Amino acid sequence: MHALTRGGMNSREDFLNVFALVKKHLGVNRMKNIQIHFSRIEFGKSGEKKHWTYADERFGPDFNPLAQALLALGIEPVIICESRGTMAEDAAALKKIYENEKNSMAE
Repeated sequence: MHALTRGGMNSREDFLNVFALVKKHLGVNRMKNIQIHFSRIEFGKSGEKKHWTYADERFGPDFNPLAQALLALGIEPVIICESRGTMAEDAAALKKIYENEKNSMAE
């Protein structure tokens, strides 16, 4: 989505809008049981070019707004980390971000 929108997935609202479209066209059950592929993406005119590590902040999107949207909607999806060469490490970093967002919402 980030590549398709040419860098348009930057805020919680951006992600909430995508989930609203999924819910509208596929239903609440599909929205709540979604599978998401996530990594930082380099993109160009034709869309996605390359996956990067999560530490490479030259590329987006950030995971925090997605985590916030997931928590706001009560969605617990399967998230596949597609980071280039550091999938396990980046998956652990994404989990930590999700847990931090969850804890900050509980406070």
